[in-house]
Amino acid sequence: MPLSPMQDFTFKHSEQVDAIYTQYTAQQIKALFDSRGEELRIALNLLITALNSTEGASNIGTNTIQDIDGTTIQEMLKSIRDKLKSKTDSGSGADFVHATAIEGLAGESVQAILESLKGLVDGNKSALETSIDSVQTNLDSKINTSIAGVKASNISADPIAVGSGNTVQAQLIWLLSQIAVAATGSIPDGTLTEAKLAQALVDKINKSLSNIGVLTTLSTEDKSSLVNALNEHSADGTAHGIGNKATLLTTNKTSIVAALNELFTNANNLKADWASVVGSPLVSGDTSAQLKSKTQTIKNALATNLTAKGQSSVGTETLTALVNKVLNVNTGKKWAMGTTKAFDNGNYTGLLYVTGLGFRPRNIIAQRARFSTNTAIYSADAPYTSVLNKFAQNGSADVNSVFSVGDGWFQATPLTGMQNEDINWFATE
Repeated sequence: MPLSPMQDFTFKHSEQVDAIYTQYTAQQIKALFDSRGEELRIALNLLITALNSTEGASNIGTNTIQDIDGTTIQEMLKSIRDKLKSKTDSGSGADFVHATAIEGLAGESVQAILESLKGLVDGNKSALETSIDSVQTNLDSKINTSIAGVKASNISADPIAVGSGNTVQAQLIWLLSQIAVAATGSIPDGTLTEAKLAQALVDKINKSLSNIGVLTTLSTEDKSSLVNALNEHSADGTAHGIGNKATLLTTNKTSIVAALNELFTNANNLKADWASVVGSPLVSGDTSAQLKSKTQTIKNALATNLTAKGQSSVGTETLTALVNKVLNVNTGKKWAMGTTKAFDNGNYTGLLYVTGLGFRPRNIIAQRARFSTNTAIYSADAPYTSVLNKFAQNGSADVNSVFSVGDGWFQATPLTGMQNEDINWFATE
């Protein structure tokens, strides 16, 4: 419901006689004077109640905004909601929302860009399907032709012996010939008799045994065979001063060599990773002592540089502690710049609002991107008796006190003629 204006006060001072005490008692006079404040309090409470109600926005009027219906905040909010939810052709929510240009797509609104994208997809769908079918047909043909034409003579292979050839077909033929030679032997048939073969075997066995020695003289517990004796000796780590390999801290425990190789690989990888993370002058070929010395030199240099920048440091501090001190180095005044579109503030004026600066600005210059004559200046450091805070349009029509500043933000309004315009700005702390 609309807000009702407050009526005139019940008690009016101007209508009272000069000697008011002759007409009222002291208590009456006090009550009459208090009545004006009480009536004002009641009126203000009614206003606050109305604004806090669910219809509060309906009681607040506003200037007209282009494309938005209504004369109150409530009506304008409802108009924006209805426009965003609309599905009407040429008047849908997507038609209402604009977007930045996308290369290859036409349109300024979300709806127009989507329609352009659909047209692009539909226009290329047939050509894409044809291209995929062609690739599939060609691939199937190549695969079928390759499978049908595969032969052992067409498959390459590394030679397995002199004269074996370099294809599967050639090596199969060579292996067949070797089998034939092994089967027939190089000694003509009938030249070895059973008696000769038996004696030859005996002679070879006796010679082998004489080379091995007497098994009973072995120092192992198991003397039943040379193989068993060797296995017993191999399993006895204490006899070699090696110890139990199962207690090794390496992943690979199959042999001492394998464990040592694992240790070497891990140590080498550690040095390479160390050098890679730190960078020059460290290199992966440095010894561990060299890596340590170079790293300490870098820490010492960092500590010296930090001390020169006012952050007392020594090279014996941890690297993390030294790095954290970098954040405390004063690098000079903070500043920021950018281009921001001004809001339409009504009455042919714009409002520039910038946030996220990371500092409280003390000096600001804002200028209309299209015309350098529209400029706003703010300076708390300028050599004036008060803060410089002005906006000038076309070199004239100065407006004072257009800037408001805070921690991490500033705004400027009213900026005549700069509504919906890109504003170039520069700010320093």
